[in-house]
Amino acid sequence: MEKEFNSELLIFSTQKIINQYYINIDAEILSPDNYRDVIKHLVAATSSDMFIFMINSGGGDVSTAMEISSAILNTDAYCKAIVFNAFSAASIIALSCDSILVEDCGAFFIHAPSWEMRGKPQSTEAQSQYYSKSTKRWFTKIYQGFLTEEEIDKAISGIDLWIDKDEADKRLKKWVPISQRISNKGKKK
Repeated sequence: MEKEFNSELLIFSTQKIINQYYINIDAEILSPDNYRDVIKHLVAATSSDMFIFMINSGGGDVSTAMEISSAILNTDAYCKAIVFNAFSAASIIALSCDSILVEDCGAFFIHAPSWEMRGKPQSTEAQSQYYSKSTKRWFTKIYQGFLTEEEIDKAISGIDLWIDKDEADKRLKKWVPISQRISNKGKKK
């Protein structure tokens, strides 16, 4: 006995809805309270969400950039940076994303952070040691693969690094996003 083949039974479709959020980082990066909504959305996002960071900033508060970076690295959403200017703290946000597109006029500026220290000489010495150790740790985490180890050391020691679109594109071809380098990352595994 032959079975009839009914192609209608083999056809099915699914629909996946992706929510896209556009985040403009186009001014000085201020204190974290100015970015609470962005951080809340990143934390609550699912794999059906996509965040596109439009970055054209001269930088700003490094602790804010690190908090946004942490939210990007811990979200289930896909995050993309479109870079016009990712200077200073803005480069931290860009390089925390899963992919980066550098516009024709785009550039990165990377340098050692400036920290404010107050207190007795012993206290400021301890703060300085802490900031040196902390900067080395997160500079390596953020910039690894985009900068060489030698360039990371130069930036930490106070040398400014300017990277134009052509150079950035070359580096990004070999770059592995942090989300793929961190083993405890909760997304895209």
